[in-house]
Amino acid sequence: MTPKHWTALTTLTLALALGACTDGSGTSGTGNDSATGQNDSGTTTTPDNLAVTDATAVVNDRTRTLLNVSFTLSDDATTWVTFHTGDDDWVSSPKVDSTAGANETIIVGVTADTEVTWKIMAEAGAAAAESDEQVTTTGSLPSDIPVFDLMENDPSGWTHPYVFGSVGTDAVNQWLLFIVNRAGEMVWYYYLDEGFWAPYSQIAQDNRSILYVARDTPNDDRRIVRMGIDGEIHKEWELDGLTHAFVELEDESVVYVREVGTDEEVTMVKPDGSTQVVWTCSDWLRDTNNPALPCFHNGLNWYPDRGTFLISFYNLNTVAEADIDSGTTIRSFGEVGGSYGFTDAGVSFDFQHHPTWTSRGGLMVTSSDPPRETWAREFEVDEANETITQIWSHGEGYGLEARTIGEATRLDNDNTLMNWGSHPHMREVKLDGTIVWDGYMDGAAFMSRIHPVVDLYDFYCPGCYEQTE
Repeated sequence: MTPKHWTALTTLTLALALGACTDGSGTSGTGNDSATGQNDSGTTTTPDNLAVTDATAVVNDRTRTLLNVSFTLSDDATTWVTFHTGDDDWVSSPKVDSTAGANETIIVGVTADTEVTWKIMAEAGAAAAESDEQVTTTGSLPSDIPVFDLMENDPSGWTHPYVFGSVGTDAVNQWLLFIVNRAGEMVWYYYLDEGFWAPYSQIAQDNRSILYVARDTPNDDRRIVRMGIDGEIHKEWELDGLTHAFVELEDESVVYVREVGTDEEVTMVKPDGSTQVVWTCSDWLRDTNNPALPCFHNGLNWYPDRGTFLISFYNLNTVAEADIDSGTTIRSFGEVGGSYGFTDAGVSFDFQHHPTWTSRGGLMVTSSDPPRETWAREFEVDEANETITQIWSHGEGYGLEARTIGEATRLDNDNTLMNWGSHPHMREVKLDGTIVWDGYMDGAAFMSRIHPVVDLYDFYCPGCYEQTE
């Protein structure tokens, strides 16, 4: 039976349209001979009258900035949609292998109330065809959707054109996933049904889908959802005791923090559905002679190159690093007895969140500091002396405080992407402190995780995942 909160979901029947996703080069990575026209003997054949007909586009019912495009092919072919919005250059979706007959695709990344000029392109061997050029206008945004108030934008200072995240809105019990461009414009959104909230969201390990927590607390409905940008649900994990933090491993296993009274367990759900407890907070505290302390986490991150995860406990002002295979705690940082301590007087963790390793080996968290500001803080780890020393920080003097959540992540361009959680402010800043992008999401009451995004079509991949009931 379809869960209540998915009943309004408009999905596309995409199996007819796209047999496989493509690689980043824009050419098919499947080796499907039907699109190239190569027969069993190796001889290349070309359709005599390759044609694209019946091309139409309509506004998606749930995401009004997204267009659902349908078309008919006379023969198997490689297809893509190309489009522009006025003076802009033409933008093309990735090429995919499509079959003769009815097909579907999407146009994504356009702002609301915008005229989109588009056409479908097809090629099979030496044959090429295209649909008539058409113009379709995207829909209007919902009246209650949060608006991003852009305050700073230096395009020369950032490299990712979009930011993805999730927010709770000022409306009661209303949460949405969102993507904004660097002009601060909403180009994609997805409202969860009323009563469900999404306190943790992220991009999948393979960069082909969106993962988020959906919780209906009064009904004890707790699940992680894998979804495409078209709104198609690829998979759901119904997880007993799920609070909010989770990570996905390379084999598509999910590891989440399970609440067990005042204790918390890090539990792995394998692709076959079997579960395994890989780490327990109470065991760590008992081993460090702190058995009476409760455990309340607020962040979990996975590092495959280390084989370890970092988990943060806000009530303990401590971050632990644990080995996922052995379940042992390698070390911890902060106030719990036996942890690596701080070398600088006056520097510590206070309601720290989102522990990460940076590219230069530093441990970074967000942490609150008097006079009630939240900063990003990066620490150098001294294993020999079991201490940590602050080597970078940002946030002092801006008056921004995350009373709940908040995060800072070092990007591959050495910038740091931050948000202030219950104060839904987003910022990207260089190592020298220069702010290159900055703004506030007006109408949002709570911001969860955010991620930089390069290509929105990465999250549109029908057929990439095995469908679940």
